[in-house]
Amino acid sequence: MPTNGATIDYYGGFRPGDNLFSTSLIALDVKTGKRVWHQQLIKHDIWNYDLPKAPILLDVNVGRRRVPGVFQITKQSWVRDNDKMTGKTLADWVPLRGGKPPAPPMENDPLRGFPSLFQGPVGRIVAIDRTAANTCR
Repeated sequence: MPTNGATIDYYGGFRPGDNLFSTSLIALDVKTGKRVWHQQLIKHDIWNYDLPKAPILLDVNVGRRRVPGVFQITKQSWVRDNDKMTGKTLADWVPLRGGKPPAPPMENDPLRGFPSLFQGPVGRIVAIDRTAANTCR
């Protein structure tokens, strides 16, 4: 289940902290309604990066093992990949320093998850978001 940001107003000065469960992918047990796992994609979202679509459920081969996966499309044009049963990411995501908040006393998470490598048509390519350090983002 994808979620939206903590508020529709992007100003985050009045809501300190990570705003747990906002801009997150949450797996619930259908029988009990209890949370099985969650993956917060953006902590303290001030950039309108909520999850725009329902996730895709797809079994994939990881090594020699078949893994039930859940794939979440993001507004950054990435596809977050998780094991449907455990929530563990299937590909490597690395924390990189993001932009600074646009106005004090706002805060944001200084580190954001970025895909480390992906297999493209010309081989292994390092995924770089050149706008990540842009403060007007």
